[in-house]
Amino acid sequence: MHPGFISMIGVVAMILVVPLWAYGDSNFRCGDSLVTIGDTAYHVMSQCGAPDSREFSVVEEKVSGKKKRKTKKVTVVPGKRSEFASSGDEIWHYDCGPEGYVHILTFSKSRLTLIQSGGRGTRRGMPCPMASEWTRRKEVANE
Repeated sequence: MHPGFISMIGVVAMILVVPLWAYGDSNFRCGDSLVTIGDTAYHVMSQCGAPDSREFSVVEEKVSGKKKRKTKKVTVVPGKRSEFASSGDEIWHYDCGPEGYVHILTFSKSRLTLIQSGGRGTRRGMPCPMASEWTRRKEVANE
């Protein structure tokens, strides 16, 4: 077989596979529960528990002179309170430990709009496949 033909097959395969990575998954399993695109942030929290981190857009008002609105990104660790008002646009990270991956859930106006898998998880993360670990996440969310 001609080497150029083999290279062309590789290029065609990449063209067909790479777009699949550009799109997220349509659902995310946390223990025995399944959340899907369109679910509310409240529903995801009740099914999956607290994420390892949350980033969200907030509106900050400046007091001097006219009130100006400015969007800024803030990361909130579970169990911590924020004094900012969320616009409903959030990114949640579930770190499934070194044996798993980081799962990234994006919300717009408090609705789940995108589910992606990130790189490998860290030692700080809780293993995700076990239903008991998801139960612990739910307990953290309710504290």
